[in-house]
Amino acid sequence: MTTTTTDFAPGLRARISGIFTWFGRALNLYFEAQTRTAAFNKLMAKSDDELAAMGLKRDRIASYVFRDRMYN
Repeated sequence: MTTTTTDFAPGLRARISGIFTWFGRALNLYFEAQTRTAAFNKLMAKSDDELAAMGLKRDRIASYVFRDRMYN
């Protein structure tokens, strides 16, 4: 007869949980950076007239893209 134990020691469970938490956070930061890079590049490709119609100047694009992270 074979028995299988699926219960982990609390310390091991905490380490495994920590690894997945770290990986999830890293993945989230990566995708957030990709999204912001795409938004930045899209705005940089616009003409100055298009930016002005949005109420934005070219030197303020980074502040606009990171407005939720930066204080102006």
